[in-house]
Amino acid sequence: MNTRKAMFVFSILPIFVVSQLTSDFLFDRFQRFRIKRAVTEIEKSKVLTGEFPKNVDLRMGIEYTAGKNGYGFKYSRGFLETVRYNSTDREFITYGWND
Repeated sequence: MNTRKAMFVFSILPIFVVSQLTSDFLFDRFQRFRIKRAVTEIEKSKVLTGEFPKNVDLRMGIEYTAGKNGYGFKYSRGFLETVRYNSTDREFITYGWND
């Protein structure tokens, strides 16, 4: 009887692993899409007003910071990883727990 339970657990385990990897991938893509959309709005605001907005309404744990020379975004991707976007570099950089 114990071998049947063990086989059941080991047959279901890959489903959980694949679903976690899929959700992590999709969450990362959605967050990057939201940030890219916010970047276009920020750039439009910069052209119209001459400065970066102090606050941007973002959801799902995205943090926005603005300074005189640029702006940045930060969100946590899970697995002790943080993704940052800086307007001067214009790229997403992932930092792990060891960085």
